[in-house]
Amino acid sequence: MRAHPMQMAETRLRQAIAFHQAGNFEKAQKLYKSVLKLAPKDPATLNLAGMSFLQSGKPNKAVDHLKSAVKLAPKSAQFRANLAQAMLAAEHSPASVLAVAEAALQRDSLNITARDVKGLALTKSNRLEEAEHLFRTLLSEDPANADLHRKLGSVLMHQSRLEDALVHFTSAAKTDPANPDNLIRLAQCRAMNGQPDLAAAGFAKHAGAFPNNPAVQHEFARLLFLVARYEEAMPFAERACRANPREMSWQLTYAGLLLKLGRIEDARLLLDKLDRAANGRWPEARLTLAEACFSTGDLERAWTYYKARFDADGSGLKRRIYNAPEWTNQPVKTLLVWADQGLGDTLQSAPVLLEIKDRVSNVILEVEPRFKTFFQAALPEVICRAFPDADPAQPEEARDYDAVICLSDLAGLQRPTLASFTNRAECPYRIDTLRAQELLARIDGARDKPLVGIAWRSRLLETYRARYYLSAEQVCPILQTDSAVFVKLQYTATHAELELLSNAGSGNFTALSGLDLLDDLIGAAALTAACDLVIAPNSSTADMAGILNVPVLRFGGATPKLTLGQSAPPWFVSAEFFQIDEKHPADAIVPALKAAMEATLASIDRGTRDQRIGL
Repeated sequence: MRAHPMQMAETRLRQAIAFHQAGNFEKAQKLYKSVLKLAPKDPATLNLAGMSFLQSGKPNKAVDHLKSAVKLAPKSAQFRANLAQAMLAAEHSPASVLAVAEAALQRDSLNITARDVKGLALTKSNRLEEAEHLFRTLLSEDPANADLHRKLGSVLMHQSRLEDALVHFTSAAKTDPANPDNLIRLAQCRAMNGQPDLAAAGFAKHAGAFPNNPAVQHEFARLLFLVARYEEAMPFAERACRANPREMSWQLTYAGLLLKLGRIEDARLLLDKLDRAANGRWPEARLTLAEACFSTGDLERAWTYYKARFDADGSGLKRRIYNAPEWTNQPVKTLLVWADQGLGDTLQSAPVLLEIKDRVSNVILEVEPRFKTFFQAALPEVICRAFPDADPAQPEEARDYDAVICLSDLAGLQRPTLASFTNRAECPYRIDTLRAQELLARIDGARDKPLVGIAWRSRLLETYRARYYLSAEQVCPILQTDSAVFVKLQYTATHAELELLSNAGSGNFTALSGLDLLDDLIGAAALTAACDLVIAPNSSTADMAGILNVPVLRFGGATPKLTLGQSAPPWFVSAEFFQIDEKHPADAIVPALKAAMEATLASIDRGTRDQRIGL
């Protein structure tokens, strides 16, 4: 005798639930489908089927089934809460998700699922204070809940309260170490908090537990990228992208690694693809694409894409707002140019200010306050002043200029091709020649032998920078020569570093007292001009030598905007660049630097230095 349809439905439903609970979603969904053919208006089965689709990564199908369940059982708070959860996973608008979660809470104000989804929707709506209050309330009821700690940590991280967020991410990772999301969020927060080394080290201890999780693979690659361990990062990025080729953010990490490892054309092709897919509206991709174009000397595209730097996360740059139109090369009486980068880039680009006199009667350069005195003295044809104290995001009310442009964009207008670097005038910067002569006189042996200015690092020692610096101990072999005397151009140095260098040669190293090479830029320029040769990392020390036409041997990692795909930086006529191999430590470059120094000193014309400082 054939079973009654309702009995068949009940039997199949029990089987479906068993498969569902065992995680066999495919078999569960087939059985739920057969049950719904027999009982198409059963809200409980529709709810269960919807949850199986949600749990198996098919949120749109989940939404369809759960909407039907809610329609058939409108009084059920749980069905509405489940629908809100599915809508969130399907990336419905935060407002629509919030409305459904609120409707669930009107029927059951303590529904855990609805409150949880409401907190997530509030977070996505940037209603962070409300989200924080809700998650703290839920945690007070369930203080050991790792998911709630992670969600509260995310809210705090969005508020830039990173130390507080770390407390909750740490709790989540300790409470539920088997959840890779907890590991990922903890690492991300540590990296944002200026601890990428700690993030990578902590991640490495646990990443091996998730060998088949592409999100973990990508996050490890990203962390290694942040600490300039590009060779190590590449296999993890490749595995993640193979597993999920549609994750565009992972593809961007991979493209960045290709670029850092010198696979420029592969990087450019991938970045072009990502930029097209995003319709040019992904600033992080556009900025990385600018690097690729700089690397190939394609300056027209590079400068266009470089405009994305103000909108890209992590660039650290702020767009200043002025109450005037953007300058586009038209004749104007007064143009305000504002420095958008640090000292080194400003030194590189500022000479273009003297090249627009045929279109601009008066040029105003706005810079950081500590740079003002130097640039006014070095470029007297330009009016130099410090940035106003106002919020850079708020336009100034009054103005004494007709148009405005940031310095990098002006450099792009004036240097649109590699050929545009060839017809530059001699060094446009004025130096204090009397100061240079006085400093030179204080250095023993500097009138008898060539003077080499030396620096080995920046004062910024984040891991990704320090990877390309040398220690004082590592530069000691360079000083072991009778061909020159050396002077410190390192603008921050410890007593131990100076003592080490003083003992490295035969008394041929001088660190001048009373000269602040960091803040007294006029003095730093004078001492740099008094040198016959400078050896320095990629820092403003090397840029200062370059813009004064002092021969400079500079070293560092790949720097596309500096080298523009050339062996020597086109920004300077006197610079030679030594790129550190990503497969080797930075000090592997020392023998090449010393050999280049000896070759340069052998052919140097001491009269050039004397003429430069007015002797």
